[in-house]
Amino acid sequence: MGTVLSNLGVKNEKMASAKNPITRIFLFSSALAMLVGSTPSFGQETDESRMSLTLFGGVVQSTTDLWDIPAQRVGILTQGGVETSVDTFALARGARSGLALGIAGAYFPSPMLGYAFELSLFDPGLSTDCRISFDSRPANAFNPNRGYCADINQRKVSMGTVNITVSGLFRPFPRALTQPYLRLVAGASDVGGGSTEVVGRFGTIDRPLILDRGAGFQPTAGIGLGMVIPVSPGYGVRMELRDQLYRVRALDGAADALAIAPSSHRWTHNVAFLVGVDIVLQKKRGRRY
Repeated sequence: MGTVLSNLGVKNEKMASAKNPITRIFLFSSALAMLVGSTPSFGQETDESRMSLTLFGGVVQSTTDLWDIPAQRVGILTQGGVETSVDTFALARGARSGLALGIAGAYFPSPMLGYAFELSLFDPGLSTDCRISFDSRPANAFNPNRGYCADINQRKVSMGTVNITVSGLFRPFPRALTQPYLRLVAGASDVGGGSTEVVGRFGTIDRPLILDRGAGFQPTAGIGLGMVIPVSPGYGVRMELRDQLYRVRALDGAADALAIAPSSHRWTHNVAFLVGVDIVLQKKRGRRY
């Protein structure tokens, strides 16, 4: 019986991982590449790309929830700004998927080892969970903070991050019809605002509950696994699954009356599936016989 339950647990874990949309896309693309990328005929070689320019896009998903504030004091204000009573909000900032865009240039001084420079925009989306943990007014009485909290929940938070990075590349089969590679990434990121800001509609105005202090330029690192499929002598299709680390600002406690909260920097994982077009600028021709 224990063995059966254990096997069921393993199957459930595999099914759960397969439900991740980014994982499903990458597995499907990999299988397609394996079908397309058959080996060349005996005595033939594909051209070896030495220098290329890549335009790419994709989806990125943050896998790290940023912060959780169980008790945030929220006053009920009159139109004149007078606080009449106080509620308590429970707030949390979670993750959702977003878009990624970029351009990169790669050079291989040797057949297997190369490097690349990349400029990209990763926008891992964030969401806010707000609920009233203490309501100072009866359920049948009007409380503007209920609508305030509901509006916070509905807002999508963007954390656009501009990356300037350099990568080391290793491709074991530079002349194959399907060319797998490993990428190691390091550089700097300008992390945009949004990781700590909490704003909602209060009556007819947008009322900031917690102000964003921004993160500024921070170090970033990552690792990627991908493949290039040459489709013509001058072009190729690139697919990559990457785990990018960002250092972003996260809240450590509730905000004060000026909407300023204590915060610190934390590392977050961001998984991206990227698809791009390689434009070959320099190549070494393969054998044609």
